[in-house]
Amino acid sequence: MTVPTSRHRRRRLRWAAVLTAAGIALAGCGSGAADTAAADGPPTATVPLSAPLAVINPILDTAAGGPVYSSMFQSLVFNQDPEGPVPALAESWETSEDGLTWTFHLDPDAKWHDGTQVTAEDVVFTLTQEQQPSNPHAGTLGILDRAEAADPATVLLHLNRPNSALVAIIGAKYILPKAYYEQVGPSGFSAAPIGSGPFKFVEAVAGGGVELTRVENWHGPEQPLAGITFTPVPSAQAQVAGLQSGDLNVVPELPTSQAERVAGLPGVRVEEIGGAPVSFIAFDLRSGPGTDQNFREAVNLAVDKEALAATVMQGHAVPAAGLITPPVVGYDSTRTPTGYDPERARALLAESGYDGSPIPFTYPTSVLVNADEMANAVASYLSEIGITVQPTPIDYSTFLQQWAGQQLTGMYMMQYKNGTDADTIVSSLYARGTRALFDDPQVFDTVDRSRETTGDERLAVLAELERQVIDENRYYAPLLVPNAMYGVAEGIPLVPNPFNPIFVTWK
Repeated sequence: MTVPTSRHRRRRLRWAAVLTAAGIALAGCGSGAADTAAADGPPTATVPLSAPLAVINPILDTAAGGPVYSSMFQSLVFNQDPEGPVPALAESWETSEDGLTWTFHLDPDAKWHDGTQVTAEDVVFTLTQEQQPSNPHAGTLGILDRAEAADPATVLLHLNRPNSALVAIIGAKYILPKAYYEQVGPSGFSAAPIGSGPFKFVEAVAGGGVELTRVENWHGPEQPLAGITFTPVPSAQAQVAGLQSGDLNVVPELPTSQAERVAGLPGVRVEEIGGAPVSFIAFDLRSGPGTDQNFREAVNLAVDKEALAATVMQGHAVPAAGLITPPVVGYDSTRTPTGYDPERARALLAESGYDGSPIPFTYPTSVLVNADEMANAVASYLSEIGITVQPTPIDYSTFLQQWAGQQLTGMYMMQYKNGTDADTIVSSLYARGTRALFDDPQVFDTVDRSRETTGDERLAVLAELERQVIDENRYYAPLLVPNAMYGVAEGIPLVPNPFNPIFVTWK
């Protein structure tokens, strides 16, 4: 028998304050496109995407679709509220005493955009699809043994081992309608997707965007936007130009190099808050110089993170002490960033046996704030101690495909978005079978222990995990924790959220 040990119930007013679509509503007021809205009704908004949408299918996509999916679809819970998980498709949930069974009770008012009921079978179907070995999300569901529909409104998730971060993990899984998906297939679904979120599909936008319109009589709070158009604008400079012209209402992930310019635009302001994402350098640990720990430590000591924060980021970032960052559950406040020590770096490089050959140094052109400036600065620091790298910018979608496929060689630089719980980083970068380019049974054992414990014991295990991955083995070289910065049209009551540059707390 499942014994409830913890229970979470819907807080509709609080949900109204944090739901992702309400966060996107920040793009719908003020200057620019908002001026074209009807004076007697809610405005429409135009929001940039970091890359074109190849598909509109959260089962298959890991690239640029996040903002779109958060508007069209729902997870069982909303996991990006800084105060903790908030009910979404599930109005309540509980865990068994042994931590191996989680029970989610669906909101009886939740409907698909075609008017049919959201059921437990839809949840089981979606999670089963993502468990398939070939699915890009399979690694994050490794702890799920099976999903079961106990009845149309009750989902049981049976785990193969306890995982205290299950709610954070499941909050990233957007649920799709089983019957419709099986009827039209993956390509048909991408061409005409159906979700259960506050906005529904209207049509695809040329170049890889999408137009959405508000769902009337939605089971959640009424939305302040009549619709949202997501349009690909990969270049930060082009996004700022769109904000200036009024074609865009907000620029999330505003580069620090553009902050002064945006702050000077009429009818536009800059909003800023301490961030949760982390930028870092990672190594190919299967071949090449990155297999040597002395080399990895030399890279870490060669880069002056304080100077990067002050110059490249113009003071809008702080050096990172690890990959789990300050706003996140699991952050170890006793950690301190590694200092700058080029002399020690040269000595370690000599011990590593590195022969001076050029090393690939790949990074995405978007998502990583001030990407080119960061890459050039890091390359310069490495050159000073005798490491030659070849900075290679590639588009975000291609980078993600190569990263997920563990195809990146040499070194790469990335900025990753922490979720509210440390398991976001753990699942993607520390656990076996994911994007981690190392095979370390000791680390994987610590990952398991971090999921089997709770409270202070779990925090201690997570601190141990950071020490193993970062300090003892230097599988990653942390760089910076950039602030979340936004260019916002005048009159928008934006309250920044550190966990996503678009999804903000609405007050």
